[in-house]
Amino acid sequence: MGFIPMICPQCGAQIEIVDSRDFGFCSYCGTKIVRDKIVIEHRGSISLDHSAEIKNLLLRAGECMRMGDIDGAEKKYEQVLTMDYDNAIARRGLQELYRVIKEPNFSLAVTISKFYNKTTRVDVTIDGVHRGEIANGYNAKYKLEVGSHSVRLKIVSVPFYKLDFTVDIKDRFTKVNYLATCKIGNKIELSDC
Repeated sequence: MGFIPMICPQCGAQIEIVDSRDFGFCSYCGTKIVRDKIVIEHRGSISLDHSAEIKNLLLRAGECMRMGDIDGAEKKYEQVLTMDYDNAIARRGLQELYRVIKEPNFSLAVTISKFYNKTTRVDVTIDGVHRGEIANGYNAKYKLEVGSHSVRLKIVSVPFYKLDFTVDIKDRFTKVNYLATCKIGNKIELSDC
């Protein structure tokens, strides 16, 4: 424990203050004496180079995509964009990810009108591929890729009537739900639900 020599600003007496404290009192006049602190200011800017971290995150995001870990890849691309908002590779990666469908996005339910045969089923064909039949009161969910898809509904046992329509999937967040109602006259009425 050392002492720092000081001069009292009030009475001019020479006193000593303990070096572990920032202030002391003059033993002659009782004035509080505060020790001066030296503060060094630094002006300027500091730039951080994240290039190595960005490169590593992009490599790991690509690896996640190859392994099918869509959520992991998305998080890594988002981290890159947090550090470098204009990173073209991360932006393209996210655009690709938004085209990847993770869960069923097209739902079709079938109902039968009051006076129609209750055992009727509807045959579903999407993009020329037969996807099965849906019975009264049931619904089916399909996973469609991004883009336009042609859908054909046909009442089973009524060969001459069919309903064609198009389903547009814009990105992986698009969800489409339809209700197909079989009506008298062997017609199918389509409505959003």
